[in-house]
Amino acid sequence: MPRVVHNEPYPQRAMQRVHSHHGRLPSPTLTASHFLRQIEARHIRTPTSPPAILHYDFGTRSLAQWPWPGDSATGRRLRPDELENHRRTHEFHAPCCLCAFLDGEEYTEALIGVVESLPLPRGDPDRNHTTMHGEYVASCAKNRCGYFVCLERFYTLGGHMTLYRQRGLEVEDLSTALNRHGSLWSDLMVGVTEARFWTLFVQCQLCGTVVLREPLSVFHECRSGQLTGRFTHRPSWVPQSRNRRNGPQGGPHEFDTDTEIVDSETSGSDSESDLEAVPVQAAASSDDPPTILEVLEEAFNRAPANI
Repeated sequence: MPRVVHNEPYPQRAMQRVHSHHGRLPSPTLTASHFLRQIEARHIRTPTSPPAILHYDFGTRSLAQWPWPGDSATGRRLRPDELENHRRTHEFHAPCCLCAFLDGEEYTEALIGVVESLPLPRGDPDRNHTTMHGEYVASCAKNRCGYFVCLERFYTLGGHMTLYRQRGLEVEDLSTALNRHGSLWSDLMVGVTEARFWTLFVQCQLCGTVVLREPLSVFHECRSGQLTGRFTHRPSWVPQSRNRRNGPQGGPHEFDTDTEIVDSETSGSDSESDLEAVPVQAAASSDDPPTILEVLEEAFNRAPANI
C-alpha cells in the first residue's frame, strides 16, 4: 500500500518508484511513461500542491520544477508570446522534455509554439476548434516522448520566477571575410579560368543576368522588361506552309496533294490570291528535325506548277 503523507480529505500520496519483476531495472520507456504521468498530474491543483510545470533534470535524474522567466527591468513575468524572443537574447531555455532521459543527453529543449487546429471541410468552423486553439504550448520537438505543457494556463497562476542573464555578443573573425573579398577582386583583375568563373558566378535563365552564385536566391531580382510571358507555355517552332493542313496534336502532319486558293489576308498582295499554292513534299524521315535552311531550299528549288 502506498504511504499517505498528509491525512486530508484529498490526501497526496507519496511518489512511488517504478519496480519491475525479477529484480531488474525498469526499461527507459517504462520510466519515461511514469515521468509523463507525473507531469500531467501536476497540471491540476490539489489541496497540498499548486499546479507546476515539471521537466526532466539531468543532475538529479528525475523531474524538477521549471522556473518561469522574468523581466529584469520591470520584474514581471514574461508573457508566453515573449518567451521565444527572450530565449534568443538571454541564457534561458524552454523546458527539457523526456527525450533527454531516453537518449542519455543532458538537455533536450522543448519547442515553444502556438496550437492551430484546422476545421473539417464540412464542419462548423466555430465549434470544430480544440480548447487550446491559438494558445502557446511547449511540446517535444521530435514528437516522440509525449511531453506537452500549455504555457498560458500556468502564466496566470504565478509561482517561481527566475531572472536570466543576457547573452553576450559572439566574437567573429572578420579577417576571413576581408581576405575573401580581396582575393575575389584580385582574381577578377588578373583573370580566372572558365571553371573558376562559373564556380563564383551563375547566370539567371530568365533574364540572363550574371550574378554571384551565393546571393542569387536572396538579392537577385529579374528585370521586368525581359520577363514578358515568363510563365506562358510556348510550343516549339514549326515552319508554316500555305498548303499545310495540321493533323491531330502530337501526330504526323498531312499535306494536301490538290491545289487550293489562298486567302487574300494571308497572301502578300491581291494578285497572289488567284494563284494555286505549290505543294511542298514532306521531308524524309530522320531522327533530327529539318532546319529552316533545308525547308527554304526544298520550297524554292522545286519547279513551279503548271497553271
